[in-house]
Amino acid sequence: MELFMGALTRFLTSAKTSWIILVITALAATALFALAGSEESETAPSVGLPSSAESVKVDQLLEEFPSADATSALLVFASEAGVLDEKTLSLIDQKAFGDLAALALHGAVPPAQVSDDGTVALVVVPLEPEPDVAEQTARAQEIRDIAAADLEGVRVYLTGAEGFEVDIAAVFDGADFTLLLTTVIVVAVLLLITYRSPWLWIVPLVVIGLADALAGIVARQVASAVGIQLDASITGILSVLVSFGPGRCRRCDRGCD
Repeated sequence: MELFMGALTRFLTSAKTSWIILVITALAATALFALAGSEESETAPSVGLPSSAESVKVDQLLEEFPSADATSALLVFASEAGVLDEKTLSLIDQKAFGDLAALALHGAVPPAQVSDDGTVALVVVPLEPEPDVAEQTARAQEIRDIAAADLEGVRVYLTGAEGFEVDIAAVFDGADFTLLLTTVIVVAVLLLITYRSPWLWIVPLVVIGLADALAGIVARQVASAVGIQLDASITGILSVLVSFGPGRCRRCDRGCD
């Protein structure tokens, strides 16, 4: 076994044969990129569990309910001082029956429900589910703009299923790019300090980039095979782990992290 490992090590590191490994690796990476390709991950976090999980099965059963074909946005109008006067309540109802109704499912919005002390009003806007995160975010912002227009001394909040989903998506919006960019900058600075060369640091950084891309493809394929959907929160963390992992300085034989 030791003889085999020694021969393998010499084959991998010898100046005469190491180029063979480099060519084979390049061809394998190219084939993986060509066959698997890259897929865009959803910004909003998914359940993150295989289809056999009980919570996923419950979620699938909920889709069979009549309410699965609709969602809702809850608009809360809170007075900054005192109660909501008749003029403000009338304006809220005009919004509900006008511009908000134009966005609502079946074009109808119930009148505002006012709290017992008259300081808060609630408007429920039925909506058609929007699977695209960007479109859903744009629709939520439009609802906020309509609700807050021409109102003075009133705070407007968007909540409910629509507001929750949009806020959760915003938490992870750009997480993959931001984390990866930050990691690249940190690794590049450490490599510059370690190698003290204006060009040599590019080589390990290119290797890290290739490893990150390949790891993303492999992770998506494996996740798809076991019934798990990856999102930006997972792929972003994966990029950080891959970037810091291969960033190992052979000169000092220690991790750059």
